[in-house]
Amino acid sequence: MKNWFKKYSNNKRIEDNTPWQLDNVYKRNKESPYTFYKPSKAVTDKLKAGDLVKLIFFSDSDQAGYKGERMWVEITDRNKENFVGNLDNEPYHLKSLKLGQTLHFDTEHICDTEYEDDDAAKMDYYFDTLVTVSNDVLERNEFGQFDKIHDYDWETYLSE
Repeated sequence: MKNWFKKYSNNKRIEDNTPWQLDNVYKRNKESPYTFYKPSKAVTDKLKAGDLVKLIFFSDSDQAGYKGERMWVEITDRNKENFVGNLDNEPYHLKSLKLGQTLHFDTEHICDTEYEDDDAAKMDYYFDTLVTVSNDVLERNEFGQFDKIHDYDWETYLSE
């Protein structure tokens, strides 16, 4: 396995003073499980050469608020949780990446696939039934105001 890694480990990393790295979607999902989708293990286990997966590339530079770019990669090889693929998008911000460039990535970098995912239905539940609030609402302790909103006559309000 070490030789396989060595053969394909040509990714640039910010730690090496290069302009981009891949985001870890497992960490993002753990931080925000109700708002950040990651493909299920059942879906990632199906992935094979020829499939398209979406990865998140990001950089430390702050170009007008820009931090990352999601792009499709076509898988060309797989060894368990490790993949090789070719970039299938023309990067808009990350000019150091090129269409067709060979990349090495792991399952933890995949944020989307072409496959249907039964776990995606969970995200619909979260979006349809839960409320997301920003930190400033929590800091101002305004989340208790929902009781007043609940009793409000919304039909009358919306018909005006």
